[in-house]
Amino acid sequence: LCHGEDLRDFIPEDGWTRLYLGFLMDAYRKYPGKKEFFTPYFEMLAGTKDLRLQIEAGWNESQIRENWRAGLDRYLEMRKKYLLYK
Repeated sequence: LCHGEDLRDFIPEDGWTRLYLGFLMDAYRKYPGKKEFFTPYFEMLAGTKDLRLQIEAGWNESQIRENWRAGLDRYLEMRKKYLLYK
């Protein structure tokens, strides 16, 4: 018995240009063993514990993405000096 989602027909309206947190958040909501859902490896992949804490706290995808905005803006500014082409 498989409890996964069939994503074969999933086509995002804005294309495959970003990470879709909805899949992860939905799986967390449906998973009965909340304490076992996130492993230490998840934080290694995510880079920090922030994403895990936000999902556990019930943040929605828009709130999480907005929380990323300042760091992304700093990164985009910093990387400009390394771009070879406009």
